[in-house]
Amino acid sequence: ITDDLNFMVKAATDSKHQNQEECKPYAWVGNDRGLYSVGSDRRVDVNLDAMLSYKKRFGEFDLDAMLGVSLFNYQRNYLFSTTEGGLQQPDLYNLSNSQNTPSTTSKIERRRMAGAYGSVTLGYRDAFYLSFTGRNDWSSTLAPGYNSYFYPSVSASVLLDEVFKLRNKAKWIDMLKIRGSWANVGNDTEPYQLLGSYSNSSVFTGAYKLPGSTKNYRLKPENVESWEVGFEGHFLQNRISFDFAYYSSETTNQIINVPSDWATGASSMVINAGCVRNEGIELSARFQLVKTKNWRWNIDANW
Repeated sequence: ITDDLNFMVKAATDSKHQNQEECKPYAWVGNDRGLYSVGSDRRVDVNLDAMLSYKKRFGEFDLDAMLGVSLFNYQRNYLFSTTEGGLQQPDLYNLSNSQNTPSTTSKIERRRMAGAYGSVTLGYRDAFYLSFTGRNDWSSTLAPGYNSYFYPSVSASVLLDEVFKLRNKAKWIDMLKIRGSWANVGNDTEPYQLLGSYSNSSVFTGAYKLPGSTKNYRLKPENVESWEVGFEGHFLQNRISFDFAYYSSETTNQIINVPSDWATGASSMVINAGCVRNEGIELSARFQLVKTKNWRWNIDANW
């Protein structure tokens, strides 16, 4: 739009179509009377993004801001049929040749997520940086009242080589940086975890049954809260570099399937539960032993 203001629209799709057919003759291991099955699995993902970005320098200050919206759409159609009890006639591979009534499994999945997001990064003297991000998603797999969730983050970094002008005093120092960040991330669930649905009974002809897992209409989105501090350095024209980080995260409201008493009418139920904490130290280093016009030899180490 201008030298400082840009607008971008991006669209992407990922499509997978799979057809399968399986034929097993008589005397096959595990299927003495043979087997025939046929199925198809079709999945299509569509991602749409629209972003407005602004980047400008004001004296010793830098401003980098962005606003965007996104739409994700997922569709799946799955169908699988197989003979039961083997084949009536050998080498005739058709569902109608099934010894018993063929079994069929079909699945139709639809999932949609809309999001709005933004970020602001402030820089001062090419040495101090402060960033804020925020995103809100609306998911079709969660119920109204629970399907909207916001997750922010904040990060800061200081380039010590710029603050103390280290490269003027020691030219072998390329970059020294300390950083810290905090983030909160939300996550939805798989489709159709809110309400149960009836299916045909394989025991009683003409009867219907509820699923073996009790659904939960009041599922909340999962939440992961994490923070990290780190120290990074590059030396000798990036021939030697290291990165040290300490991190901690806590996951709450996990969406899990837990066992339940059969007296409830199901063997399991979907709930929000659990609190998982992770923390650790990570250290990585890179050494560029050889660097020529046509050949490089790097050694990377991580702990």
